[in-house]
Amino acid sequence: MRRLMVAVAFALVAVLLGANDSPLRAQPAATITLPSPGGTVQLFPGCNAVPLTFSDGTSTETVVQAVTPVGLVESVWRQNVAERKWDGYSPAFPKAGDFLTVSFLDAVWICIGAVSPPPAASAPPAMSCTPARPHGPGDFEETLVSGGREREYIVHVPPSYTGADALPLVLNLHGHGSNAREQAFYSGLPRKADRAGFIVVTPQGTGDQPHWNFLGIGASAPDDVAFIDDLLDTLMSELCIDQARVYSAGISNGAAMSVTLACRLSDRVAAIAPLAGLFFVDGCAANRPVPVIAFHGTDDAFVPFEGGVVTSSNLPVRPAEESLQDWATHNGCAEDPERTRVSDSIRLIRYQGCDEDATVELYVVEGGGHTWPGAIDVPRLGATTHEISATDLMWAFFEAHPMP
Repeated sequence: MRRLMVAVAFALVAVLLGANDSPLRAQPAATITLPSPGGTVQLFPGCNAVPLTFSDGTSTETVVQAVTPVGLVESVWRQNVAERKWDGYSPAFPKAGDFLTVSFLDAVWICIGAVSPPPAASAPPAMSCTPARPHGPGDFEETLVSGGREREYIVHVPPSYTGADALPLVLNLHGHGSNAREQAFYSGLPRKADRAGFIVVTPQGTGDQPHWNFLGIGASAPDDVAFIDDLLDTLMSELCIDQARVYSAGISNGAAMSVTLACRLSDRVAAIAPLAGLFFVDGCAANRPVPVIAFHGTDDAFVPFEGGVVTSSNLPVRPAEESLQDWATHNGCAEDPERTRVSDSIRLIRYQGCDEDATVELYVVEGGGHTWPGAIDVPRLGATTHEISATDLMWAFFEAHPMP
């Protein structure tokens, strides 16, 4: 059988919230006739059927120059005409330069969803600032005094910032021994912010091995919750920020700090994204359900997925799935989670039916290390998956979970 090689170029543009319908129920898009030897297809939220044909009907192979999804691709399917069924390729979207092979004249479904829109041009912003708070775009290294200590942070302002229309804010917290500059680069959140239109602040921990005092231990130790609270006050006074859309993401020790913020600053932090460091605080003082999207590798040698002892601190940690269940219980979710296979090495555990729609979910990276999915490889920390992007997934989750 003649084969069609489809090169898929990755381009994410957040627009209308997409439905995630079954390919067999969704309505097909119009037939797209591709010139030989290439063509361009643009897909939109929902499940789009793309019957791939040739204008001359003679080529046996070609390369589509770009299939550009508008939104976050959730799954790709191929119609197996001979067997009259649909075959799932992978719910993970291939990265630029990858190829999909589909049968000649078959149809391809690409399901797009899980992204929220920027406001329509004619719609008023969710919040505005009068007078405006102008600020140039780019990275700015700043300091403030909190608890008698000078603290450092990097704020990234996207080009779309006007000073009048309020933008979301994401706290970006580094791990033990890392620092703000490394975290800003490693996470990719500033680059995502430029595309999606939000502000990123990457604060610096304290100590010779910079870290976060997420447990609040030691009378002379810095109060990092108070620092984040002071930091938010400072940023709110200087930038036009939507107070209903403040989020916290972090890895390892920064993940633990994000969890602490969810419990102690739940009136300010709308949702969290802990990577390689999900846990639940006994007696969590959150005054509402807090949405959680987490990521953890099963071969994490520093924060064991199955529970044990954290290598950098000797603190005990429970299995990641038990901590996820604790958050689901706290948020009033349905007892039984939905378990799906996202890609060859990625499993998703999702608790739904939660109070105030405070979904709790965990992306399990089989064979993954103490790493940020989709980021650069750091061999000393273990394997990094490139089947998903934690940065893209967490932003889609944050977009869907503003403060109620």
